[in-house]
Amino acid sequence: MILSELARHSDSVLAVGTPSLARYLESTGHDVLLVDRQPIHAVRNHRQIEPGLNPPDFGKRTIAILDPPWYPTDAKVWIAWTAGGIEPGSQMLVSLWPDTTRPTAVKEFEDLKSWITQWAEFEILDVVLRYNTPLFEREALKASATPSTGLSPRYGRLVSVRPRTTPALVDHSGPRSTWIRFVVDDYQLAICLEENKALPLPVVQHPLARHWIWPSVSKRARERNLINLWSSRNEVALLRDPNAAVETLRRALKADDPAGFRDQLGSYSQLQDLSIPRPPYRRLLEWQHQQ
Repeated sequence: MILSELARHSDSVLAVGTPSLARYLESTGHDVLLVDRQPIHAVRNHRQIEPGLNPPDFGKRTIAILDPPWYPTDAKVWIAWTAGGIEPGSQMLVSLWPDTTRPTAVKEFEDLKSWITQWAEFEILDVVLRYNTPLFEREALKASATPSTGLSPRYGRLVSVRPRTTPALVDHSGPRSTWIRFVVDDYQLAICLEENKALPLPVVQHPLARHWIWPSVSKRARERNLINLWSSRNEVALLRDPNAAVETLRRALKADDPAGFRDQLGSYSQLQDLSIPRPPYRRLLEWQHQQ
């Protein structure tokens, strides 16, 4: 692993949004702190927090490796926040988007570079980062009539950032929605608590979805903002009253068998069409975050 080789001489590693790398480094004896909002990663030293909301409070690390969302504001939030969690002059290795990501990608990258160079040394490393295609993206690709909308670039570029000074945290305090997430075995189901009272039924299939599957991975996709139910298999739906849906799912997931699960869904019976595992379960967890 290229990134693990770059970190091999560091005493302590701050891994931000890179759980698989954190697991690998931990297995090779490194002192690793993982920061990731997801609750289950099998890493001993894991802080389940959102980068950017509050200054780091866990001491200083000698290197940081981060994989921020590939959007300019998100990248700035993560980079500025992570800079506060490393020792002065230490290195941050950051995965950033390639030029082919979207029409505005080149300008966005240059703007980000200009911001970083105001307070840090910046270098594009001769490394191509390869990504495995995640399940939700494979499902989107199968459902998409246009492959370019169902697939994101499966490679990134790696940059080195060495802060001269610690930048101020970047404000990301725009409108944020509360999401409730259920982890059911290896499946996740996320529900946004924003209502859509205009819907005629408790559950409605998105008009642009194909058999419940959302055929895109782009934030620019048309009518994406209507979605308030999303699964790890890229299944989506529109909910009239998401709070009621959450309560219904809580009851259904406590059922002892598939028949009980079905009966507890009641007016949300259409959720049976999704890939939600049926009881009994080996793992069941609920958690909340804002986005």
